[in-house]
Amino acid sequence: MQMVWLWTDILLWFLVFTTILGIIIMRQQTQWVLAWRQVLHNKQGIISGLVLLTFVSIGLLDSIHFRLSSSDSTLSVLDYFLWPIGQTFEETYSSPFSLHLFVKKMLVDAQGQTVFTYPRLLWVDPFK
Repeated sequence: MQMVWLWTDILLWFLVFTTILGIIIMRQQTQWVLAWRQVLHNKQGIISGLVLLTFVSIGLLDSIHFRLSSSDSTLSVLDYFLWPIGQTFEETYSSPFSLHLFVKKMLVDAQGQTVFTYPRLLWVDPFK
């Protein structure tokens, strides 16, 4: 496994380290400590911070790229965690809860006949 650094990843991590440096500097100033204490004692402030932290975490996981030694493609850590989803090819858009593809395709049915029908989606389990 080999790490791959894209220029957008470098800029994002530069922003993260700059933010951490800013937090360290702000912790030494009384007015910032008092302001953040008010935010941390507020329920909406905590919930907003958790939502923001979730989005930032997903973005950081998507900014760490590597290349497997067996393949030539570059993956992110988020791609690796969501492996089967990222490897499928979507031909057309289908409704969110549909069981079949949006357009017709030529398929061979169980009897060996060639039929022009709406194929069943592969990642659907109607009984879940």
